[in-house]
Amino acid sequence: MAARTESIANGGQVLLTRAAYLALSTVEREHVSVTSLGAIALRGVPGPVKMYQLEAVPGRKFAALRVDLEVEECHALNESVCSRVSDQSELGPTERHINDTLGVLLGVFNLAQRQKLLKSLCERWGVPLPRKSPGVWDEAFGRRVRRMIALRVGRVADVGMRNSVDSNATRFVGFSPLARGAGDCPVDFEEGASAAECLDVRRSSLPRA
Repeated sequence: MAARTESIANGGQVLLTRAAYLALSTVEREHVSVTSLGAIALRGVPGPVKMYQLEAVPGRKFAALRVDLEVEECHALNESVCSRVSDQSELGPTERHINDTLGVLLGVFNLAQRQKLLKSLCERWGVPLPRKSPGVWDEAFGRRVRRMIALRVGRVADVGMRNSVDSNATRFVGFSPLARGAGDCPVDFEEGASAAECLDVRRSSLPRA
């Protein structure tokens, strides 16, 4: 976060995020003069960040923040991503599903409304628009942006699913009959069964009094 903040500042300009400003003690804040710059979009950060400018020299003026340069650099770094998602066949299964779902959801809106919604999703998910974005989007460009969003969201979804599977596997091992000292399951019992199911089968196999 500090590097991103520094990259948009001009020479001699000191910026503080809201978190950094609130980290100062009450006494420290009383001796610091700052000006609120509002919420600023930073590359690689999901949402806008509230910024303050430190007034080290009263009355000194600075040029506009270098946000546009940051965005151009971001676009350059992501140009390869933009080109890779131009073809539907290059999306994975999860990404294709998200792309298709977005297509259905957005299909009830007109072109201008879809453009507004896609821009909002790009901002929320940190997806950069291609540098040569037309003023008014056509259907083809909208589909391209939709695939870029699907690629980003799909990667997040895949990571989440992998973490969920790993977590469930850990819980199964922790609650397995072997871990609890219940002994082995019958050899003909389905592999991967839960501890409760395994114990039920063991009880049913005991001789009745």
